[in-house]
Amino acid sequence: MGNKKGLTLVEVVIALALFAIAVVMAYPIITLSAKSNLQSKEKLVLQETGSYVAENIRYITLNNASSKEEFLNSGWLESYGLCTAKATPCSNEGDIIVGSFSRVDNVYTLDYGQQVITLEFEEDSNIVRIKIQGQNSKYETLEYLRYEG
Repeated sequence: MGNKKGLTLVEVVIALALFAIAVVMAYPIITLSAKSNLQSKEKLVLQETGSYVAENIRYITLNNASSKEEFLNSGWLESYGLCTAKATPCSNEGDIIVGSFSRVDNVYTLDYGQQVITLEFEEDSNIVRIKIQGQNSKYETLEYLRYEG
């Protein structure tokens, strides 16, 4: 038997064992990477939602309100896409967000399942804190509002 061609059964088993060890070692890295990717995607969606809310509030306060009190009492938050619990069923046309709406003092909360948007208006200033809570992440920003309406 001077001319061997191919692999022995022992060589194949050793190669498979080494491959299995490599796969077992790589599995936690792959799952951690996938989880990190999902969290990054959710944070990006929360940031986009926060920017959208901030832009709309900034636009309304600049064009339609001359003071914070006028803005808060105008009903804009209830009518401009944030449906109230009284208005059921809410329509879903354009940029309207469907969900449950609540107000406690100067804190407005919109809960529509995957995200909870909270707007906290500072008592003695024109600052609003926008908080958006997702399923696994949260985003928070401050916005200074000018009233010129």
